[in-house]
Amino acid sequence: MAGICCYGSAHPTLVHSLKSDFHKKRVLSLQCRSTAPTNNNSKKPNPNPTPQLLKLAVTGLTELLRIFSSGNGRLDTEYSVQENGVPVSNIDDVVMTLKLDYENSYFVTGIFTSAIYLEDCLFEDPTIKFRGTKLYSRNLKLLVPFFDSPSIVLQKIEKVLHIITN
Repeated sequence: MAGICCYGSAHPTLVHSLKSDFHKKRVLSLQCRSTAPTNNNSKKPNPNPTPQLLKLAVTGLTELLRIFSSGNGRLDTEYSVQENGVPVSNIDDVVMTLKLDYENSYFVTGIFTSAIYLEDCLFEDPTIKFRGTKLYSRNLKLLVPFFDSPSIVLQKIEKVLHIITN
């Protein structure tokens, strides 16, 4: 399995499935954390899981925002000009694309290069998860009006390679 670990300062954890045109047997994944993990081999559960009530509140607020903004034209626009952007043929292309998305503050603009993700990709953080690039982008765009001087900073991105055997 090939993977990429990013350490950014905007959000705690995101897990993404990425497309791979260069080798169908490989699975690409992205794990982003606000701080570097202490032990990459650790299978221990998170000692501070997100409270269920907070997850329900975030999910409920997201749904309310989506309902009240459904008639708003800015959200009906397709999610990214970058969708058909840079062709991805290997893991280095994916890393470069992710760096560019961070530089363009994807998490606070809702604009990201969706072409590197599977269409039904799972986007997850400690409070909520979404399946699909269109839903993820739409939900990010719901947050844009609430940001004052939005920005995110990529602190670190590294490539790791694991071979999956059958």
